Amino acid sequence: MGLRERIANLVLRPRSLRATPVIVPDYQTGFPHPPDWDAAAAIREGYRAHIAVYRCVTELAGAVASVPWVLKRERPDGGTEEAPYTHPGWQLLRKANPRMSWSQMIEGVAVCILLTGNHYSLVTTSGRRVELYRLRPDRVEVIPGRDGPRVYVYRVGTEEFTYLPEEIVHHLFYDPGSDFYGLSPLRAAARVVDTDNATVDWNRFSMRNRTRPDGLVNVKAPLSEAQHATLLKQ
Repeated sequence: MGLRERIANLVLRPRSLRATPVIVPDYQTGFPHPPDWDAAAAIREGYRAHIAVYRCVTELAGAVASVPWVLKRERPDGGTEEAPYTHPGWQLLRKANPRMSWSQMIEGVAVCILLTGNHYSLVTTSGRRVELYRLRPDRVEVIPGRDGPRVYVYRVGTEEFTYLPEEIVHHLFYDPGSDFYGLSPLRAAARVVDTDNATVDWNRFSMRNRTRPDGLVNVKAPLSEAQHATLLKQ
């Protein structure tokens, strides 16, 4: 049997009752499953505090947003052709929603994925028009089901909004250690970024005191842990 026939058999055969694997056990379904990466800290201590992180993320996001998009539709004969500009899809590619252009949307998607590993787009409709809205990844939490997200919870202050999986487009960098969240490139570089930030802080504080330490205490005899704690407290 050739490769083409094997693929056709896979596509056309009846769907197995066990085609969808179980991701989480029953006792964990229905409860919040928070990510183990602090998105707010990544933005605060990486994107806003480290010049290399900011430059890399903005350069990559700008490059992604500059890629031109083309809308195509399927012909009756199975081929494709560029859709006319009256097609509703072109409205989405011009403006993701009334407040945001498509390029702004894509740039935001890239920034969020690079910093947090995830981006969530809320899909809404207004008449025939489809609109996409960004959801801040640090405000989104997955409520798992047996075979994937049951709902997405979006929290803004004291308000809480619940969205079904079909209402959310979840873009992510695949993380082999997580069932629901993506892996941020910044996470792999976090130790280097933290070390750089700590070094800058040390130099900044030292320069305030003309690189002189505030004081030095010498003792002649070794101290016990209790004596050392007492001396630090004094």
